[in-house]
Amino acid sequence: MTNVPSLYLVDDDAAVIDSLQRLVESISLPLVSILKSDQLLDLLSPGSCGCLLLKLNSGHLDLMRRVQTLPVSIETVFLTDASEVALIVQAMQIGASAVLQKPCRSEDLLTAIRSAVGAAYSRKQHLEQNAAGRTRLKSLTKEESHVMRLMLAGRTNQEIADQIQLSLRTVQFRRSSIFRKLKITTKSRLFDLAVTTGLLGELVADVPLMPLESEIPSSVSSEKE
Repeated sequence: MTNVPSLYLVDDDAAVIDSLQRLVESISLPLVSILKSDQLLDLLSPGSCGCLLLKLNSGHLDLMRRVQTLPVSIETVFLTDASEVALIVQAMQIGASAVLQKPCRSEDLLTAIRSAVGAAYSRKQHLEQNAAGRTRLKSLTKEESHVMRLMLAGRTNQEIADQIQLSLRTVQFRRSSIFRKLKITTKSRLFDLAVTTGLLGELVADVPLMPLESEIPSSVSSEKE
C-alpha cells in the first residue's frame, strides 16, 4: 500500500461507496474502501496517511483507538444518523477530527475530509522531519556529540575549548563538521533541531553547570589576570 494521502472508508454498502467515490474524485483524493475493520488494520502500513471515515458506533470507536496505536498519520471523521450525545462526546474526547450528523451536505463532508487529510499530512511531515533529524544527530562522532551538547548548553567556543582541554581551532573545526552533518548553518538552528526532535533535555542532561565567578579557584583567577 502506498503512503499517498487517501480516504479510508469502512462500509459494505455499495451505494455509499459509489457516492463517496464520485465525491472525492472532485478533490483528486484516492478512496480505499474496506468491508471490515480488521481488514483496515491489515491494510495500513507504516507511514499511511489520510482520513478514516466511519459510522459512529462503539465498535468503530475501538477501531479508531487501535489505529491511533499504529505508526500511521490517520485522522478520523465520524458520521451519525442519531443524536447519540454520549458517543459523540466520547469520539471527540479520543481525538476525532469531526462528527457529522446525517444527512449532511456534500460541501460539509468535503470540508471535514479536507481538514482531516491536511492535519494528517502535516503530522506525517512532522514525524518524518523528526526521524530525519534524529538520524542526522546519530551520525555525529562521540567527540562531535560532546561539543554539540556543550553548544546546546550555551557554551561559547572558547568555553568549550577550556572545559574539554582542546584548542580553539579544534573546537571550531568540530563545530563546522557538526553543522555540515546536521545540514544547518547557525547555532539557533541546532537548538531548534534539538527541540523539534524532543532530544534537548536528554542532550544537555549530563552537561555540568559552569562555575560561578566566586567559585573559581583563586589560583585560576590569578592566572587569567
